[in-house]
Amino acid sequence: MDFSAAGPAALVSSLPVPAPVIALVAVIMTVAAMARRRQDTAVSTSKRSSAQSLVYGTPAYDAAIEYLELAPTNGHHDEERSRPSRTISGLDPSLRVVRRAHVPNLDDDADPVPLAALSVVVPAYNEQTRLPAMLDEAFTYLLAERRVPSSFEILVVDDGSRDQTVAVALATAHRWRKQHGGQDWRFAVVRLPRNAGKGGAVRVGLRAARAELVLFADADGATRFADVEKLVAAVSGRADGGTPWAGTVDKARVWPPAVVIGSRAHLVRTDAVVKRSWLRKLAHRGKASGDEGVW
Repeated sequence: MDFSAAGPAALVSSLPVPAPVIALVAVIMTVAAMARRRQDTAVSTSKRSSAQSLVYGTPAYDAAIEYLELAPTNGHHDEERSRPSRTISGLDPSLRVVRRAHVPNLDDDADPVPLAALSVVVPAYNEQTRLPAMLDEAFTYLLAERRVPSSFEILVVDDGSRDQTVAVALATAHRWRKQHGGQDWRFAVVRLPRNAGKGGAVRVGLRAARAELVLFADADGATRFADVEKLVAAVSGRADGGTPWAGTVDKARVWPPAVVIGSRAHLVRTDAVVKRSWLRKLAHRGKASGDEGVW
């Protein structure tokens, strides 16, 4: 007998049981199958509705962004904080990570997050392998060598990574905090609810920065972190009389608004620039697959 065509009633009727029992079982199985279909349809509709509401740039998307940081070592909280709303894959349970009640805003003078001298914004998408080396170089420059004698912050913007980028970033910062303390600097991960593409991640990170100078740097470490000195030196109209970098960053408040963009075009044919693999060149010819932005 072909049970696949006859359905559950035919399967039950082939058994040596009374007819009323066969009918009852058939009804139960039919009702259960219909309930499962309705449930699957509801879940599918819910997921589709959720995905449609989390569109980059909408209020729902912005409300789902999380600002995660290592719990302050001094126990001082300048606002209400809570646990992350979503789990962090691969995070060491011994690390205390808290979520600020709001995402800071560079343009809000009343924001409770104090301004630092320098903010480093690092957009990252599936960068668990390359990100630690880049962060180590930045921390070496900022902490171990104390090239910037004032306060700073590092913001890693996680653009919907599917690996352990968030956990790796927090673990790296925790290691540096244990070695050098947590005074005068803060580290946070700005976690986006869905992939927004590199441009979207950079925009969110720059908006969340709280500093006089904001530096955007790639997670792959393709540029030496120390080159930030060249960018600052290129700011026109600085009111510091050519003061070296170490004495410059604290005077940024009185500088005129400026944007400085570094270029490595003159180094393309040298070993100073990281070479792209043929696969990455091919991927950059078009948009990434699925709903993920271009990286």
